[in-house]
This record gives sequence, C-alpha cells and structure tokens, in this order.
Amino acid sequence: MTGRKLSTIACVLLSPWPLVHVQRQHPGVPVAVLNEARRVIQACPLAQGLGVQPGLREVAALSRCPDLHAEVVPAPESRAIWAELLEQLYARYSDRVDGQRPGAAFLVLSAPAARDLAAALHAPVGLAGSRELAHLAALRAKPGEVREVGSGAAEQAFLRLAPLAHLGALAIPPATAEKLHFLGLQDLGGLMGWSAAQRESFLGVDVGKRVNRFLKGERTNTVEKYSPGQILEASLSFDAPSPNRRRETRRCVTWYRRWSPTCAAASQPPSLCRPRRWAAR
Repeated sequence: MTGRKLSTIACVLLSPWPLVHVQRQHPGVPVAVLNEARRVIQACPLAQGLGVQPGLREVAALSRCPDLHAEVVPAPESRAIWAELLEQLYARYSDRVDGQRPGAAFLVLSAPAARDLAAALHAPVGLAGSRELAHLAALRAKPGEVREVGSGAAEQAFLRLAPLAHLGALAIPPATAEKLHFLGLQDLGGLMGWSAAQRESFLGVDVGKRVNRFLKGERTNTVEKYSPGQILEASLSFDAPSPNRRRETRRCVTWYRRWSPTCAAASQPPSLCRPRRWAAR
C-alpha cells in the first residue's frame, strides 16, 4: 500500500516586523521604527552601522544619520498591514496559512512555490516537514532564497549546527540562549549532548520538556486552513447632533477594537484608518 505523501511546510521570515515593511517602502536608505515617544525601537543594519541604536531619541538618531527615514508605525496599523499580507499569501499561494506572530508566516507549499515566494518577497524561506524545522531553516536562509531541510541523518546534522541565537524557534528565550553561550555552547548540538534531566534543570521544566520532546522527534507538521476576510471595515456617522456623541464614539471604537485586532489606533475613530498596501515585488 502506498502511503500518502507528506506536505512540506514553508516558513517565510519578514522580521523584525514592521521594520521590514518600512524598508520595502524606502529601499536603499537607512530606516528606523519609532515608538509613540519618538524613540527608536527597531533599526535596519545600515542605520545601526551609522550609530542608530534602539532607545535613541529621534533627534539623536538624525544627528548620527541625517539621511535616516524614521517613522512611527502604531501597533494596530502594523497588524493591519500584516493581515493584508496574509490575505495575499492565501490568495496567491496556499489555503493553509498561519501568521499569528507578525514577522513569520507558515504555509503548506511545494518546493517550486516556495522558491517563487522567496523571490517575490525577497525574503528568506525555510522548507521542511514541520513548522519548527522550517522556521530554523528560514533563519539560516538568505533573502530571496529557500533553505530546505531533509529527513533522517540530514535533519540531525542540520539541527546540530543550529546557532543558539536561532533557538527562539524552539521557544528558548534569548536570555537563556545567552546563558548557554556563557557556558561555552555554540549551537544546538551542545545542548543535544546533555541529558534530558540536565536540559529540564537548566531551561526550566516547561521549556526543557518542550525541547526534550522536540529532540525525541515530536514535531508540528500541520498548518490550519486560513479564514479569509478577517480585515473588517467600519465607519461612524451621526445624522444629527447628539449630546452623547463622545460616549457613543468611544463605545463604537471599543467594539471595533474587540472584534478587529487590525483596526486603526485606539485614539482615532475607525473611519480615520489609513491602511497601507503590501505589494509583492
């Protein structure tokens, strides 16, 4: 009896988000994302090379890099742009798309489709039989390229060389990865040399058990079907002056935020949304 061929899962990385989106809107120039206090929270490598670091005030960042393009991207707007990208991935590539965390999207794709996706978005794409492996592969791929992970011995060799900085794909916090580096470990291979009890003791019970299950072969090899049309639109209008207009507006905005995570900023009525378009190259 012939078994059904397993689907391959692709992970496309567009992180840190929304910095990647701002970079695409302003190619070739140093860019940074600011918070509402006008401090840098994300900066591209070009800007960082010119002295722009997270935490700097906008004025200080511009003094170090006069050509810097810096802008505030409110969280609701960032989510709206990401949601629109997911809609495009669903329409063009697969009916199984998951992008719960902005910056990383998982799709069920063939190898040719994965290469097309990487070229279209000029983004790193990992391709494997599970979400975890696809994520680790994407972290080691170059923009516009696909890194594919095989099975068996090839998979084990790939895992052993996974850098500590990439272990967030296995839910290992960055602070823990730094501690492992302090102990002299360089990659996942060093952690694989520990016993299961040692990993649970150092990583903590929850993370340690999750890593142990992964190393024993437990994988997430499915992507749920995507539900299109999750971006809601709404507007406010008042036919006649109302003494309770402010309260009514506040109630509408509260309802809108509750049912649509991709709405405009909370300080503005939904009718003032100015969604941006994400366009594949």
